[in-house]
Amino acid sequence: MGSLKPWQLVLVIAAFLVLGVSLWFSIFSGGRVDFGDRVYMVDVLSGELFYAETGGRRGVVVPAKNPETGVRSIIPVQVSEEGEIAIGPRYLDIVGRISNEQEQTISDAINQTTWMVAVDPESAKRYSR
Repeated sequence: MGSLKPWQLVLVIAAFLVLGVSLWFSIFSGGRVDFGDRVYMVDVLSGELFYAETGGRRGVVVPAKNPETGVRSIIPVQVSEEGEIAIGPRYLDIVGRISNEQEQTISDAINQTTWMVAVDPESAKRYSR
Protein backbone atom coordinates (compact mmCIF):
# COMPACT_ATOMS: atom_id res chain seq x y z
CA MET A 1 0.00 0.00 0.00
CA GLY A 2 1.11 3.49 -0.71
CA SER A 3 1.28 6.37 1.70
CA LEU A 4 -1.88 7.95 3.05
CA LYS A 5 -2.80 11.20 1.33
CA PRO A 6 -3.96 14.14 3.50
CA TRP A 7 -7.49 14.18 2.10
CA GLN A 8 -7.86 10.44 2.90
CA LEU A 9 -6.79 11.07 6.48
CA VAL A 10 -9.34 13.89 6.82
CA LEU A 11 -12.05 11.59 5.39
CA VAL A 12 -11.27 8.78 7.87
CA ILE A 13 -11.25 11.20 10.82
CA ALA A 14 -14.57 12.72 9.69
CA ALA A 15 -16.12 9.25 9.38
CA PHE A 16 -15.07 8.36 12.94
CA LEU A 17 -16.47 11.66 14.24
CA VAL A 18 -19.82 11.05 12.51
CA LEU A 19 -19.91 7.50 13.88
CA GLY A 20 -19.18 8.75 17.40
CA VAL A 21 -21.83 11.47 17.28
CA SER A 22 -24.51 9.12 15.95
CA LEU A 23 -23.68 6.53 18.63
CA TRP A 24 -23.91 9.26 21.28
CA PHE A 25 -27.39 10.31 20.10
CA SER A 26 -28.56 6.70 19.75
CA ILE A 27 -27.54 5.76 23.26
CA PHE A 28 -28.27 8.94 25.21
CA SER A 29 -31.26 10.45 23.41
CA GLY A 30 -34.36 10.67 25.57
CA GLY A 31 -36.85 9.60 22.90
CA ARG A 32 -38.07 6.05 23.16
CA VAL A 33 -40.62 4.31 20.98
CA ASP A 34 -43.71 3.19 22.87
CA PHE A 35 -44.93 -0.07 21.35
CA GLY A 36 -47.92 -0.25 23.66
CA ASP A 37 -48.98 -3.01 25.98
CA ARG A 38 -52.00 -4.28 24.08
CA VAL A 39 -52.81 -5.30 20.52
CA TYR A 40 -56.39 -5.63 19.29
CA MET A 41 -57.33 -8.39 16.86
CA VAL A 42 -60.47 -9.57 15.09
CA ASP A 43 -61.53 -13.04 13.97
CA VAL A 44 -62.43 -12.43 10.33
CA LEU A 45 -64.79 -15.42 10.23
CA SER A 46 -66.80 -14.81 13.41
CA GLY A 47 -66.31 -11.06 13.94
CA GLU A 48 -65.18 -11.57 17.55
CA LEU A 49 -62.79 -8.96 18.92
CA PHE A 50 -59.80 -9.98 21.03
CA TYR A 51 -56.92 -8.21 22.74
CA ALA A 52 -53.52 -9.60 23.62
CA GLU A 53 -51.27 -8.26 26.35
CA THR A 54 -47.83 -7.71 24.82
CA GLY A 55 -46.08 -6.00 27.71
CA GLY A 56 -44.33 -3.81 25.15
CA ARG A 57 -42.11 -6.73 24.19
CA ARG A 58 -43.91 -9.71 22.72
CA GLY A 59 -45.81 -9.80 19.47
CA VAL A 60 -48.51 -12.04 18.08
CA VAL A 61 -48.15 -14.48 15.20
CA VAL A 62 -50.40 -13.47 12.29
CA PRO A 63 -52.86 -14.92 11.56
CA ALA A 64 -53.39 -16.03 15.16
CA LYS A 65 -55.25 -19.16 16.14
CA ASN A 66 -58.76 -18.75 17.52
CA PRO A 67 -58.61 -20.31 21.02
CA GLU A 68 -62.13 -21.77 20.64
CA THR A 69 -62.08 -23.11 17.07
CA GLY A 70 -58.36 -23.68 16.54
CA VAL A 71 -58.54 -21.96 13.13
CA ARG A 72 -55.91 -19.33 12.25
CA SER A 73 -58.38 -16.54 11.49
CA ILE A 74 -57.41 -13.72 13.87
CA ILE A 75 -55.58 -10.66 12.53
CA PRO A 76 -54.56 -7.33 14.10
CA VAL A 77 -56.77 -4.28 13.72
CA GLN A 78 -56.28 -0.56 14.23
CA VAL A 79 -58.39 1.15 16.90
CA SER A 80 -58.76 4.92 16.57
CA GLU A 81 -59.13 7.31 19.49
CA GLU A 82 -62.83 7.55 18.64
CA GLY A 83 -63.18 3.78 19.05
CA GLU A 84 -63.45 2.95 15.35
CA ILE A 85 -61.89 -0.37 14.40
CA ALA A 86 -60.42 -1.09 10.97
CA ILE A 87 -58.37 -3.78 9.30
CA GLY A 88 -55.14 -2.28 8.01
CA PRO A 89 -54.22 -2.52 4.33
CA ARG A 90 -51.29 -4.85 4.97
CA TYR A 91 -53.66 -7.57 6.21
CA LEU A 92 -56.26 -7.49 3.41
CA ASP A 93 -54.63 -10.28 1.41
CA ILE A 94 -54.59 -12.45 4.56
CA VAL A 95 -58.34 -11.89 5.02
CA GLY A 96 -59.01 -13.23 1.52
CA ARG A 97 -56.68 -16.17 2.02
CA ILE A 98 -58.34 -17.14 5.32
CA SER A 99 -61.79 -16.99 3.73
CA ASN A 100 -60.68 -19.15 0.78
CA GLU A 101 -58.80 -21.72 2.88
CA GLN A 102 -61.65 -22.15 5.34
CA GLU A 103 -64.31 -21.99 2.60
CA GLN A 104 -66.31 -19.58 4.75
CA THR A 105 -67.51 -16.06 4.17
CA ILE A 106 -66.07 -13.12 6.02
CA SER A 107 -68.09 -12.02 9.06
CA ASP A 108 -70.93 -9.54 8.51
CA ALA A 109 -69.32 -7.38 11.21
CA ILE A 110 -66.62 -6.47 8.65
CA ASN A 111 -67.48 -3.98 5.91
CA GLN A 112 -65.59 -5.30 2.87
CA THR A 113 -65.58 -1.89 1.19
CA THR A 114 -64.12 0.24 3.99
CA TRP A 115 -62.71 -2.68 6.06
CA MET A 116 -64.23 -1.13 9.18
CA VAL A 117 -65.22 -3.60 11.91
CA ALA A 118 -68.61 -2.98 13.53
CA VAL A 119 -67.75 -4.28 17.00
CA ASP A 120 -67.61 -2.37 20.27
CA PRO A 121 -63.99 -2.21 21.55
CA GLU A 122 -65.33 -2.80 25.09
CA SER A 123 -66.52 -6.26 24.02
CA ALA A 124 -62.98 -7.49 23.34
CA LYS A 125 -62.04 -10.78 24.95
CA ARG A 126 -58.56 -11.43 26.30
CA TYR A 127 -56.57 -13.57 23.86
CA SER A 128 -54.61 -16.38 25.42
CA ARG A 129 -51.95 -18.11 23.40
